[in-house]
Amino acid sequence: MSFPLSHNEGRNEDYKAVVNRDERLLKTGEYADLRVTCGDREWNLHRNILASRCDWFDKALGGNFKGETPLVDICIRLYDVADFFLLPKLQERCLVQFRNYNSRKCATLQNQYWVQDIDNIGDILHDLRAAYSQNTAAADAFRGLLKTFVHETRYRLFRSRPFIELLDELPELAADVLTTMIRSGEFMRLTYPEVCSSCGARKSGEEHHSHTIISSMSRPYTLCRACVGGRAVAPSTED
Repeated sequence: MSFPLSHNEGRNEDYKAVVNRDERLLKTGEYADLRVTCGDREWNLHRNILASRCDWFDKALGGNFKGETPLVDICIRLYDVADFFLLPKLQERCLVQFRNYNSRKCATLQNQYWVQDIDNIGDILHDLRAAYSQNTAAADAFRGLLKTFVHETRYRLFRSRPFIELLDELPELAADVLTTMIRSGEFMRLTYPEVCSSCGARKSGEEHHSHTIISSMSRPYTLCRACVGGRAVAPSTED
């Protein structure tokens, strides 16, 4: 003998049916209109389901998303959480993601070294502030990556007034930049004149390379052996 389902039992059965259909869509990817990527994993998903279940996706997919959280902020917060819960693999994942992100930015800057203005200088300054304005395990870890980034793009950054002003704002960053350069032995490369700065003679292999500081500018010059005699010049340098 069977009895009709109660109201609550009927609702539970309807709920299970909806969940089963959603699970099938997730597994098969049928009618998917959105791809979500996390690390090396991908999901073919559905906008209407995501937007109805999650406020973040509702704003992001509905065009009402105000700004995007910078990657450095996400990585630093997640790294700190992983540090608290003793999840070293997640910590390493955060570092790898940010290292790859920096590598792409670095390549762009290095390939456009002749361009005076840096389009994404605001993003770079934000990343540096995020790491150098906090005193956490994550901040220390990410500073190492950012020191490498600054050193590898210094030919561009050192010509950026906003970056120079940031060094005044963050003395610890300025100290790290200088220390990294000293330890590496790699400084700003100077291009010396092809002719003697005094008499105009062409280079002969016996030149004395030096430079003078005029106001805020460094002016490299070359002196031939004849002109360098008796002149007081700065110690010879090698490029």
